[in-house]
Amino acid sequence: MGYLIMQVLFCLLLAAAIGLVVGWLIRRFICQKQAQALEAGWSARLSRVETQRDELAARVAQLERSTAGAGQATSATSASVHQPVTLRRASLVPGAEKPRLLSGPKGNPDDLKQISGIGPKLERTLNELGVYHLYQIAQFTASNVAWVDEHLRFKGRIQREGWVEQAVELAAGRPTEFSHRYLPRTGK
Repeated sequence: MGYLIMQVLFCLLLAAAIGLVVGWLIRRFICQKQAQALEAGWSARLSRVETQRDELAARVAQLERSTAGAGQATSATSASVHQPVTLRRASLVPGAEKPRLLSGPKGNPDDLKQISGIGPKLERTLNELGVYHLYQIAQFTASNVAWVDEHLRFKGRIQREGWVEQAVELAAGRPTEFSHRYLPRTGK
């Protein structure tokens, strides 16, 4: 009986040892292939990012050279000091195109706070940029959104909160879910 128990235990230990070796070999080859694939993917991404970085660095150097003479010619007023910085920043955004802006509102300005994500401060900033009416936001293209995004310093907020879609609805006279909640608070 003891001999039989010893044979069973030996067979179990042998099966466990074989299973460990086979499992280790399979895992080693699978993980090695996955690691190589991940490394290749990250290497490609890294090279793309480095290329973009070099292109942007060259563009920044070119813009700094072109604005160096212009910066000396401007007066020392605060408006002229901030203008070159704004122009340089906006020009670094590829594909950013300035939307149709107004020097003042046509009639009464629209309440831009009806759009979810626009509060009093952002409304003032948009007004300073020349955006007074809902139809202006409704007409934003992707390149206009990129331009305004740069000037608001809230990257991706316009797309994330759907300003253009909300403005299209509001400009057409259709209330949005947010404007339903907003209008009772303002008494309009």
